[in-house]
Amino acid sequence: MQVLIADDCEDTCEVLSAFLRMEQHKVDYALTSHHALELAATQRYDIILMDLWLPEVDGYSLAKAMRSLRAHESHPRIIVLSGAPYDPSHPCAKAAAFDGFVGKPIDMIVLGQALSAPPLGWVSSERYINP
Repeated sequence: MQVLIADDCEDTCEVLSAFLRMEQHKVDYALTSHHALELAATQRYDIILMDLWLPEVDGYSLAKAMRSLRAHESHPRIIVLSGAPYDPSHPCAKAAAFDGFVGKPIDMIVLGQALSAPPLGWVSSERYINP
């Protein structure tokens, strides 16, 4: 799978990239929301792992912008990475239509479950993985 990691912590990106590459995934990462959007506009990703609290633009707005890039095509699954509590019923979360949630610190078993879950596409915000 082609995976994009959008997280402002370079250490997190490096650790996740190493894990995902060991699992035979192709990985890119962006430390800012603008760079993540630029990558998503030029490449096709199967999964985007996204921190909610990125510099410049929050993860909710970034997810909506990424989904609008390919309005008439299939969308990548977007999985939230966050150390903050995540409420899938919050209006921002519903509008972003996230496909999963993995809490920080990241448990690689839970991340593996999120990655191997079947593609959900546009799903109810009540579908999420919570360790």
